[in-house]
Amino acid sequence: MKKGFTIIELMIATAFFSMLLFIIVLGFVQINRSYTRGITVKNTQSAARVIFDDIINTLRNTKAGNFTFSSSPDFRLCAGDIRYGWNQYWIDQFTSENTAEGNVFSLLKSYDGASCSNDFSEDESISPIQENLVVQYLGIEPVAGSSTTYRLEMVVSTRESVEGEDLEAYGQNALCKVGIGDQYCDVVNLNTVVTMRN
Repeated sequence: MKKGFTIIELMIATAFFSMLLFIIVLGFVQINRSYTRGITVKNTQSAARVIFDDIINTLRNTKAGNFTFSSSPDFRLCAGDIRYGWNQYWIDQFTSENTAEGNVFSLLKSYDGASCSNDFSEDESISPIQENLVVQYLGIEPVAGSSTTYRLEMVVSTRESVEGEDLEAYGQNALCKVGIGDQYCDVVNLNTVVTMRN
């Protein structure tokens, strides 16, 4: 009698090792996906906080009532000598040559003190804040009973979300789609109360 494996035994062993390999690869892919999602969330939240803190500091150092806010159609906030512009209107105004490595900015900040009704121009000192993020919503509302206190809310999403493939909803209610590729999408909602100078 010859010693060895029968064809049935080889098929069973191959099927077993194939299934084991599939489970290992699936686990590795899931771990990688979770890691990527964690990095995306961390980077988005950190960058959104930088933008939010910058706006808060600007408002705190501005005399109450000495700011202009427009949410449509050109999305701008002017506080003292500082002007902000955000969203698609301003993105369309500048070509990729005006941004670092062709990345689209989410927020422009100018220190020129020009009138808030003026458009941003290539000649003035414009600094893009936190590239690869998009300000989905920015709202400023006075708190009842106070002339110096305002409620500030901001919703920021990752840049990939602008293409419309990652988001299920936009604006104040922005929401990432669930499914393949959602590890690259994140939406951060920040809000606070700001007291301006008298």
